[in-house]
Amino acid sequence: GVDEAEGIAMCGDSVAYLSDQGIEVAVDLEHCVDGFKEDKDYMTAVAIEGARRGAACLVICDTNGGSMVWEIEGVVAHLRSELDAAGFDDVLIGIHCHNDCGLAVANSIAAVQAGARVVQGCVNGIG
Repeated sequence: GVDEAEGIAMCGDSVAYLSDQGIEVAVDLEHCVDGFKEDKDYMTAVAIEGARRGAACLVICDTNGGSMVWEIEGVVAHLRSELDAAGFDDVLIGIHCHNDCGLAVANSIAAVQAGARVVQGCVNGIG
């Protein structure tokens, strides 16, 4: 395993490497919603580092598909506020919801209402 500082640095280094190659980078923050519940400061630091190193979009993932609408809305609103305060108002926030509890559409709508501008999804169960 790696400690928090190394995890943050690894995210930033990966983003910077791709960004330096001229690639537009979207960082999928896997398990972000669950991670946010456990350690909001760490998840925020990872997101800010991704933005600082050149990410065009930070995608919040409800990887387990068990989050409630208000939880998704809270994470998106918090990260949007933190990104704006850090001077990264041009970095998009995306949402990637799994549908384990039947809330993917509702959670995606809540995310957009809270400031997400990219929605990842699937059609007919493919994607």
